[in-house]
Amino acid sequence: MDRLNPRPGLRRWVAVNTATEGRSVWKESWISIHHDGSVTLAAAVGGHPSRGGESLEGRQIRSAAVECAIADLMALIRTTAEATSNNEYDIRVGIEWRGDTPLTILTTDSMGFDYDGTSIPLHRYTPVETTVNALESSEDFYWHVHDLAEDCLNQGGISNVQMIHPPTRDDQTSS
Repeated sequence: MDRLNPRPGLRRWVAVNTATEGRSVWKESWISIHHDGSVTLAAAVGGHPSRGGESLEGRQIRSAAVECAIADLMALIRTTAEATSNNEYDIRVGIEWRGDTPLTILTTDSMGFDYDGTSIPLHRYTPVETTVNALESSEDFYWHVHDLAEDCLNQGGISNVQMIHPPTRDDQTSS
């Protein structure tokens, strides 16, 4: 936590990116907590290292990286809501990349390798928007994190959320 060292910025607290070395730039991220209680997260989700010492292309992103970024954003929202008593947050998640080659969201096969067989190449990623009550029950909030991740992955052809597994909802259990 010492490395984050959030400090006041223009009407916000900023945790600047510390991944500046050549081999760590794939971990870039910036967060801001604004004085009005809103939050911002920008994170690199492409260009991650792959097996064999190479890196994925910037247009290739792992579904797990998207899930982690969403989980981080939602944790930041929840923590800020608890500190500020703000409860309703409008959320917008987008993905940007450079170049003419379509974005591809990769999943993982049963052997743990990157797999793009179900991916839909995207020439444009349409931002996903939702509204959540950040102070609702932990279970309901956990489901909002899952559903947001699922919506973000679905437009790239990925149907399964791999890392975010909320408990079964009471209304879905069988007797």
